[in-house]
Amino acid sequence: MGSVIESCRHFLEEKLSRSRLFLSLSSKLRNRKARLYLGIFLIYFVAGFAFLAIGLQPVKSAEAVYAAEAETAEESLEIPAISLSTPVKISTLSGSDLSVPEQIAASFTMHDNKYFIFGHSSSVFKDLKNLQIGDQIIYQGQSYTTALIEEKLKADVNMEDILAAVDTPTIVLMTCSGEKIEDTNGDHTHRIIVTAKLTTRELQDE
Repeated sequence: MGSVIESCRHFLEEKLSRSRLFLSLSSKLRNRKARLYLGIFLIYFVAGFAFLAIGLQPVKSAEAVYAAEAETAEESLEIPAISLSTPVKISTLSGSDLSVPEQIAASFTMHDNKYFIFGHSSSVFKDLKNLQIGDQIIYQGQSYTTALIEEKLKADVNMEDILAAVDTPTIVLMTCSGEKIEDTNGDHTHRIIVTAKLTTRELQDE
């Protein structure tokens, strides 16, 4: 009888031990799962907060960008016929690309008598398409007369010709036109190119 009781006692103790082990493992699993869920929650919370913080950063207005760019501009351009008056920043080459300001015009030259001036059609040169032959352009205080207005496919624009040396002081203005090209940073299919020569009066004064 004693052996039976002893066997029963061992059996119950073994069951109780297994039950405690099961409860302990269950508790650990619950704790791990809770920590996992907490970790996932914290990741999403931090990511969401960062996204919100970035989204709440103040976006500079066009006027603020213009003011900042104008502070570093070294030149000026006026086209009375389209009510344009803008500072002009001297651009520099970065590889084969020229840096373009957002709200003002930029200039680049390889020869003393040839000045290439360019800007975005969405801002500073939005009305360049309305220019007409004979319109006056004032660059750095000197008057130029519009002699040629062209619209070319981007692929047909020859930058060597635009920057080539000439005898008569000449400015070439260029901006985008046509349709937007998909998967580009706002580029367009065409270019408006305006060529203006130093006026006869200015030449006589020199």
